[in-house]
Amino acid sequence: LDLQQSEMNCECCRDSCFPENALTEFSFCFQGYSESPDLEFEYADTDKWAAELSELYSYTEGPEFLLNRKCFEEDFRIHVRDKRWTELDKNQHRTHAMRLLDGLEVTAREKRLRVARAILYVAQGTFGECSSEAEVQAWMRYNIFLLLEVGTFNALVELLNMEIE
Repeated sequence: LDLQQSEMNCECCRDSCFPENALTEFSFCFQGYSESPDLEFEYADTDKWAAELSELYSYTEGPEFLLNRKCFEEDFRIHVRDKRWTELDKNQHRTHAMRLLDGLEVTAREKRLRVARAILYVAQGTFGECSSEAEVQAWMRYNIFLLLEVGTFNALVELLNMEIE
């Protein structure tokens, strides 16, 4: 009975030329009517950070983490001998990031690939130098903003376009 009354009170159906028995077919006329109750749902991330990261990379890409690290460390040791990435100041980080960008412009494809892997390792938070998940997250954020600041995104897009051609 309440359903029929709400059908007749619905503004969009009241003045229509539909017969009363056909109104039940037009459920779009019911404003606020729902057959299922509202569910309380919290829009939040329930996965742990490590689970989210593992979903981002496939299981076949696991060995590449170590290869990225190796490429970074080999290049880094040439230019910075007695310090780790996490021990450098912002100016030194910026200088090394710019040096990596310069490495993307060499003609040797293998060298460019190694530099791209080193940049990826930096974007992954230089995880080999961190002792906790929170520290990796903090370095990821810092490093990504640094890489964006020095123009890494545009350089990588140009490199991809060059590789396509």
